[in-house]
Amino acid sequence: MFLKKKILIGIVTYNRCKLLQRCISAIIPQIQDINLKADLLIINNSSTDDTVKFLNENKIKYITMENKGPVYGWEKLINTSIDKKYDYLWLMDDDGYPEKNSLKILSSFAENNKFSIIN
Repeated sequence: MFLKKKILIGIVTYNRCKLLQRCISAIIPQIQDINLKADLLIINNSSTDDTVKFLNENKIKYITMENKGPVYGWEKLINTSIDKKYDYLWLMDDDGYPEKNSLKILSSFAENNKFSIIN
């Protein structure tokens, strides 16, 4: 099963670089494993730890914004997914640690149920 639609995977973070690294390390192999058209975007709520350094060193796309809490980060991700015409959006916090087949299960469900939060 290979989902042909575009997916935005969005993570909101603030000063939890180690947790963000763990979360991203669980997501990247999933994108590569099933060869999806998926992009990863991090919303950085003005972290003062090593978050930006980590993201830059690993060439991970991110947006830094004023820290008004995670809801504003999720709003930015939702609006970005609509503006960039993504078909699906998977949101999580930096302390999430998705199972190794989560993306496959979610994309299969979406494809089989003609489900989309964007359309």
